[in-house]
Amino acid sequence: MKKGRFKEFIEEYIPAYIFSKSVYFPENAQIKIIIGNQGYDALMKLEDGLIEKLEFTSYIDGPREVEIAKSLNEKGIWRTRLSSLDTLEERRKHFLEETKKH
Repeated sequence: MKKGRFKEFIEEYIPAYIFSKSVYFPENAQIKIIIGNQGYDALMKLEDGLIEKLEFTSYIDGPREVEIAKSLNEKGIWRTRLSSLDTLEERRKHFLEETKKH
């Protein structure tokens, strides 16, 4: 179960991991996850020593959001958005493909 600091960490770690595996991640850069309400999710140290602040966000799947809302209104329950058993790598690929579309 994700609670407290672990939940906060996971919510920052997964997008940072996905970004670090993307073609947009600078070669030899390092990421440090920052937990808190400071206006950014991570610090990225570039090869030349420059540090950039990163804020991660994702696409919104509008049709899926509507499906969840209808289920909640009609049945009083909704299924979790992460109901699949996809691996982190499969989720990373899906995330990047959907982000590129939008």
